[in-house]
Amino acid sequence: MKPIRQIFLFVVTALLILPATGLSQRGRMTVEERLKTLTEQLSLKPAQADSIKFILVSGDSARMKLFAEHRDDRSAMREAMQKLNEEQDKKIEALLTEEQNAKYLKIIEERKNRGPRPENRDSDKH
Repeated sequence: MKPIRQIFLFVVTALLILPATGLSQRGRMTVEERLKTLTEQLSLKPAQADSIKFILVSGDSARMKLFAEHRDDRSAMREAMQKLNEEQDKKIEALLTEEQNAKYLKIIEERKNRGPRPENRDSDKH
């Protein structure tokens, strides 16, 4: 049983470390990159940035859990991820001023209009 436990601990540790290094998801910005972008776009105060960082980190952890739970059902995964994104957006909106909220709603709209990104753009060239 010990080897299984060690493997489990290794996997859990890796899942916690990968988002911080930016290697967890293809093309996805790290929490630090997203926070920097939001701080610049919304002129966040330090207290707002700290709270939003916590929301983003929690969201990434929840996202990894959902990915594991719905690995075999893309439709269920998409629905769960959309719900998670909406909940995360609401938490962030609650921290913003009216002016920041207006800007953030535009960011959300741009994200929705952007649509899914290709998995591997280089594969189209072959």
